[in-house]
Amino acid sequence: MKTILIVSGCERQAGPLETELRREGFGVVVVDSAHRARAALGERNVALAIVDLDLRGGSCGAGLELAREISAAHPELRVVLTGACHLSERQLERIDCRVSGFLPKPFRTEGLGAFLHAKLEAPPSSSRRLWHAEIVPPAAPPSSAPGARATF
Repeated sequence: MKTILIVSGCERQAGPLETELRREGFGVVVVDSAHRARAALGERNVALAIVDLDLRGGSCGAGLELAREISAAHPELRVVLTGACHLSERQLERIDCRVSGFLPKPFRTEGLGAFLHAKLEAPPSSSRRLWHAEIVPPAAPPSSAPGARATF
């Protein structure tokens, strides 16, 4: 089982993401700071880190700084950024944070597992198909049908 590290200052958003990733068969570790992320990376075998750009509550700088640090210290590790401020593939390449992908908020559960499995199979910092939204079809209106997947 591959382990994913979620670094997020918002438990309300990290909790449902953790639940979905576990349902997809991943091991998950959730931390709320860069300091705790460093400790988790030193203690566990993590295959992919999802780093929130808004790590300190609104500044994209903290998340980008941590993503760069993780990529430099653990070049084999895939890093996926997430945030409400959507970054294009070109923007991600220009800021040179060597990430493998981007998950825009709010998260959509359809295709999330396939997206992350694809990231794990690709070389770290692969610029192909950076956006989660490119893999998943546009969100349909909420459904009350049994088994419907949510946006969180």
